Amino acid sequence: MDPEEFRQAILQKIRLEFGEDVDIDDQKTIHKDYGWIVFYNTKAFLASGDLMVALMSNAPWLCTWDGECYSLPLHCSVAEGVRILEKELGLTLSE
Repeated sequence: MDPEEFRQAILQKIRLEFGEDVDIDDQKTIHKDYGWIVFYNTKAFLASGDLMVALMSNAPWLCTWDGECYSLPLHCSVAEGVRILEKELGLTLSE
């Protein structure tokens, strides 16, 4: 699947979980060999930066090219959460 199809598939999963008012923060997306690390928030927050309209405790998702998505742990940094999931899932480490 091409990158736009991949993005749309991820967005559909995010909206099933959090509602239609949520969108992917494309500027924060991290590209990996196995897929993407995706950040998301409300459309209103992405447009304004106003914390009053932001999602709270929304962990980024690690999404693999096969369509699976996993929430990063909230108890650590994003980088550490990625390392934890990469290890658990047996994914190749990449920058």
